[in-house]
Amino acid sequence: MITSHERPSNLSVPDAGVEQQDFVRDQFVSLFLRQNKRAQGGLLLCGVLIFLLLIHRMSGPLPWAWLGSVVVISGARFTWTDRLVQNGAAPLRMVAGLLFLTGICLMLPVLAFDAFADVDRAFVTIVLLTTATASVATSSGYRATDPAVAICEPTASSDSKARSPSLKR
Repeated sequence: MITSHERPSNLSVPDAGVEQQDFVRDQFVSLFLRQNKRAQGGLLLCGVLIFLLLIHRMSGPLPWAWLGSVVVISGARFTWTDRLVQNGAAPLRMVAGLLFLTGICLMLPVLAFDAFADVDRAFVTIVLLTTATASVATSSGYRATDPAVAICEPTASSDSKARSPSLKR
């Protein structure tokens, strides 16, 4: 008879933590796939709003190239995400990669903050923060997708603070 203190070395006990992690991962991927198509409309709207600001502040093809990249990434996510994630060997990495790529693309206007007035920087920051906040419905706060926000948003905030005069009461 085996007591609770004795356990043969060949007896394998399933790890409940691994099962929970697998369940959470599967639920996250499922949630992402359910929300993905709806999320693209909001991302395109944010992209168009930022583009309208960029086109009035910057000359040349950069605003158009940026809008094109937003449209291509959103269109690709709308069209191919289900197939990529469900047929991939590592669905969690595929989801994280897609969200990271989208986040980096949407954050690129932060690089043009020098061309913006304070009101423009505030507008872009609000739109990007709104997008980041709304993405919780798609990403469930999955940390691997946060570097785009973690890297770019503090840059936007500190960049804005460095150029704007301090507020006095």
